[in-house]
Amino acid sequence: MKYDMMIPPFEHVNFVDMKKKEAQRYFEWFTSQVDNRIVFLKKFITAEEVEAGNIFDYSANSLIPLWKWYEKKINIDIKDEEEYEKDKSMYPEWIKPYIKRTKIANETLQIGLDVSMYFAEIIIKNSNGKIKWGYFTSPKKRMSVNEPVLLGFKGGMDLNPRLIILNCTRKSSIELRNTRLFDMYNTWVDYIE
Repeated sequence: MKYDMMIPPFEHVNFVDMKKKEAQRYFEWFTSQVDNRIVFLKKFITAEEVEAGNIFDYSANSLIPLWKWYEKKINIDIKDEEEYEKDKSMYPEWIKPYIKRTKIANETLQIGLDVSMYFAEIIIKNSNGKIKWGYFTSPKKRMSVNEPVLLGFKGGMDLNPRLIILNCTRKSSIELRNTRLFDMYNTWVDYIE
């Protein structure tokens, strides 16, 4: 079974380049897809491993079997020379030696996006109404500008679930740890007011 990608029904602009109305449009579309994507993720997992499909109870503990399953789906691709050189051209000289020739495969990224939605919904459902989906449009230099994020944490912090999953995916591509996402959840719960 091929994993269906989530594609907006309009042209998608890089988040940093979005105008306020584009950010609002994307946010409204994205949040309208969350429940459907979690249902799709559950069906996909159940088609592969019947027992694994029973993990979607929105508890923090459900993140452990979900991440264990997801780690089996992590695939890494090699950038072609053109893509690698393009990546290097975007950074100053001192960073270039650290740019990797590898990247996370597209299907892994798509599955990870849906995992990030489930992760976010667990935080929302277990926050007593304190955490919600939101977005911000300024300052433009701020990380996650115009992206759907979770808002309501101490000190005005925001959580970008997509970036959390991306970072955890990179770490798990090197070393598997089925509690990685559960541990991240416990870190962020401490920031709920």
